[in-house]
Amino acid sequence: MVNARIENYTTVNCYIDTSYKKFNSEEIIISSFSSEDENVQEEDITSELKVKSKDGYVFKDPSKQSFNLKIGGEWKTITLNMFVEPEESIDFVTMVNDDPSRYWALKNTDVSKSLIYKVSEEKMLVLLGGFSETFLYISGYEINEFNYDFQYQGKNWGFISSQFSAEIWDRDTGDYYWENYLENLNFIAESETVEPIEDTTKYLFKTYYIESSELSAIPNNTDVYHDVIINTYSYPLNVDEQYLTDTDITIGGVTQNYKAKRFLKNVIPIEIFKYNVENYGNVDQCYLSIPFNNEVSIQYEDIRNKTITGTLYYEVLTNTTTLVIDDGSKTLYNDIVSLGVKVPYKPTGELSNFSEPNTRLALNEPKLYLKSLQEKEKGNYLKGYIKIGFSGILKEELEILNNLIEKGVYVNEQ
Repeated sequence: MVNARIENYTTVNCYIDTSYKKFNSEEIIISSFSSEDENVQEEDITSELKVKSKDGYVFKDPSKQSFNLKIGGEWKTITLNMFVEPEESIDFVTMVNDDPSRYWALKNTDVSKSLIYKVSEEKMLVLLGGFSETFLYISGYEINEFNYDFQYQGKNWGFISSQFSAEIWDRDTGDYYWENYLENLNFIAESETVEPIEDTTKYLFKTYYIESSELSAIPNNTDVYHDVIINTYSYPLNVDEQYLTDTDITIGGVTQNYKAKRFLKNVIPIEIFKYNVENYGNVDQCYLSIPFNNEVSIQYEDIRNKTITGTLYYEVLTNTTTLVIDDGSKTLYNDIVSLGVKVPYKPTGELSNFSEPNTRLALNEPKLYLKSLQEKEKGNYLKGYIKIGFSGILKEELEILNNLIEKGVYVNEQ
């Protein structure tokens, strides 16, 4: 039997999440599809429709999010602005908490903000968690007096396991076929910033910039059960906030309660020093002392009377860092440096294709050293001459002494 697949769908800066949790297991099978890449639908959408925005994009307008649903043999277009607050309180929280196996994707979602849309007197759709900027979760319910999930307006409502598609038995042939009730998906996420955002981890791993206070809590939480790579600097460099966006760590399609930041661009500049170099005479040695790269030698004539800047460029995709030193017009130094970028957390299984630093860098500031050979101006001395008025000294010795005094004699004040 060939399962039904949605033929028409458009996703802009978002994707349809068809991930599912294995029965009687904590393992989550990751699956998704989108009209913007080569991912195609591999799993059926039967009981829930999940849509997630890509990093840096949000769902701003509920009227732009729509789909066609077959109800009672007729197709109907449904937009998310049709969902409204219930006329009376519905206890979705208990429903979700009592059945974590079914509602595993709603972890850390406030389902008390859920909205409803009654498609008929006996059926309703629920936007669990309400209209979210990053995660849309739609499920179907119908009146069921005996096996119900919640009560509303004096009636019992139960979960529909075949709201969006179902396996149908053909009486005439005796065969089963799959019927799809969902078509023409249209979901649009828009940039949450003014500048366009590069999708830096579309085909690779996610890279999080995380504070040490949050990092320490991760290994202690047993709910984390999938591989995640978290990159952080052992040398405490500050990334400019304009290159970061607040996010929660997502593992296996589930948002964890860990606050982190994501990079908005693939290459992140981090300025670590800037020096105004004056004009000194007879400089015979010039070098920079950098904590993570020992010493960098520079020709003094290249930086005299100039302002030099040292900038680290961290590339997210390759997990490498390059140090560039320039004078504003030309590059004086350009080379890859080792910052001790670390994978601090190993979840279940073995991670490969990475190396860990075996040292932790101290908090030292970069310094510029110049060694100049110059005559030091004398100070704290007396000039004069010795009058003839004493004996016991040769004329030649007196002339030598006077010559020395004329140039200055240091006075010891101790």
